Amino acid sequence: MMLDPDWVDWHHASFDVFHLHFGFDTKSPTALEALVSALQRHRKPLVYTVHDLRNPHQADSAAHLAALDVLVPAADRLITLTSGAAAEIASR
Repeated sequence: MMLDPDWVDWHHASFDVFHLHFGFDTKSPTALEALVSALQRHRKPLVYTVHDLRNPHQADSAAHLAALDVLVPAADRLITLTSGAAAEIASR
């Protein structure tokens, strides 16, 4: 429920930073854009730990890549688990 922009609107005073790691695979790019907009509206930084460059639970990677296309550029900070992942993100 924290991925709902309404949640951000209602709770923005109770957190300093929004950290996203995974769990957004059911959200559309449009829904993620709305989340990012709510965070920006309330001046809350987004820190995204890039856990998967491809979601192993999805046969088609298009949805995950579309989500990354929203989250990676919107993040105030990115955390990667490996230097290889960091290089891949930088090259994209």
